[in-house]
Amino acid sequence: MLKTLAIENLAIIDHLETGFDAGLSVLTGETGAGKSILVDAIELALGKRAQTRLIRPGARRLSISLVFDVGDIAQAGAWLERRELAQADDTCILRRSVGADGRSQAWINGQLATLEQLKELASHLIDIVGQNAHQMLLKRDKHLYLLDSQCGHAEQLSEIGQLARRWKEIGETLERLADNARELAERREWLERQAEELESSGVKPGEYEELEREHRLLSKKESLKSALHEVHAILDDSDGADAATLLGRASGVIDKRGDTDPQLAAAGELAAAALEQTGEAAREIRGALERIEVSDEYFAQLEQRISRLSALADKYRTQPAALPEQLEHARRELEKLDDPEAGPEQLRRERAELEKRYGELASGVGERRRKAAAALEKNVVATLHKLNLAKAEFKVRFLDAGGGEPSPAGHERAEFMIRANPGQDLQPLTATASGGELSRISLALQMALSKKRPMPVLIFDEVDSGVGGATAGTVGRLLQAISRSAQVFCITHLPQVASRAAHHYRVVKEQDAQTRVQLEKLDGRERRVEIARMMAGEKITKQSLEHARQMLGDGEMAADSPP
Repeated sequence: MLKTLAIENLAIIDHLETGFDAGLSVLTGETGAGKSILVDAIELALGKRAQTRLIRPGARRLSISLVFDVGDIAQAGAWLERRELAQADDTCILRRSVGADGRSQAWINGQLATLEQLKELASHLIDIVGQNAHQMLLKRDKHLYLLDSQCGHAEQLSEIGQLARRWKEIGETLERLADNARELAERREWLERQAEELESSGVKPGEYEELEREHRLLSKKESLKSALHEVHAILDDSDGADAATLLGRASGVIDKRGDTDPQLAAAGELAAAALEQTGEAAREIRGALERIEVSDEYFAQLEQRISRLSALADKYRTQPAALPEQLEHARRELEKLDDPEAGPEQLRRERAELEKRYGELASGVGERRRKAAAALEKNVVATLHKLNLAKAEFKVRFLDAGGGEPSPAGHERAEFMIRANPGQDLQPLTATASGGELSRISLALQMALSKKRPMPVLIFDEVDSGVGGATAGTVGRLLQAISRSAQVFCITHLPQVASRAAHHYRVVKEQDAQTRVQLEKLDGRERRVEIARMMAGEKITKQSLEHARQMLGDGEMAADSPP
């Protein structure tokens, strides 16, 4: 769940911080008030490319923070755990800042992160359906992606992609073997040099990770060494002002006078004991310093080894931790190439095995796609009927993807087909739908997809554009239903949608010497006034207020009822 949004110096927002709750939240406000800026801020925090023009005039840097509770988001929690970024209280804080010099930085739970890491984590947390989401429907290659989001076979698709790429790679290798013997010899020579260099470097599985761990540990010892030197100087130093010298002097003075006062004699014993313990502490610290000094040479060796492995990784275009795997790959390929006759045959056998495995996986994926397509067709049509397209039909058509060759997508491509009115033929969605129809089809599809989409947070940015009347009420009920299993935000101009929300926020633009945007949470009469404004405009009447009150009452009554 998204708990908090904080923005500093973004466009016309100087400072904004607000908390959110579960359920359906709506954001309303006048056109141009800045509602879209809030979506822009969230997208920036999730890794979208930043531009310096977004920084508020006069400011040096913009900053955006999102705070999530990931306690019930297993995939996000696992992602954080794998990277040692998880927090005990299940809080996940994403922060992004952009400077006027164009430099951008990102953090995950206080640790520096890349934009790719932000995007990867965000894919487990939140989905934003923009007001132009229907444009995705006009791209045929996105249809299969949307269908696959319902199937839960990401791992199988990943393996299919790897098999298809390896199948193609083997084919290209076989062509090279057949067409260019010189290239084969050069390839063997290059592999031999690679294997020899990696073997002589003694790369081992897990070595680089262990080196990094030791390097991180030892790099902290410089500050410890400095502290130990300081303490040793206090306890035992040559300037005569250290603790041992002072205690020795005190003990000597007391010894001379101790026979005249029993209490002074006891103090002398304590001073002598303190002197002995001070000496022991100084010896222990000297020992610790000696151990640290010895480790400096080892630390330098660590850095040299890490540098060597990094240089090898750069040379062979891989990651340092993957060098042992690179060595094994070179050895295996050399084994295949050593016998000019056996090499191609072995590759052909490998290719045949790949084809078999690919066929099994692709068939299973295709079967799941067809089941998902049937469910998607049913859900989309049911929603279209509620959105005043009572005679509409929606189908998913499958086409061959690879032309007889393994494709990274599997056996098939998908294309969405629509018949909006009786008497028409089913036609590709990309070619037939009018603007108004496309908006409703997009909304119906997003609603259907969200039922199985494992996203804990959904943001609908004016997806109800072009919808009104009874259809608008249906949109509100559908969003309300989705919010029972996900946290839903909707930017809307429709009072029928706003009245269904559990939480209502109004975006207000204030203009005096400067322009500012504020986000106000509305309750009671404020909410009735806002919904009345959405219905009647600036001139709010008793009738519009009464109508708003009735709409809010209907929305509350429907909160626990199916759409």
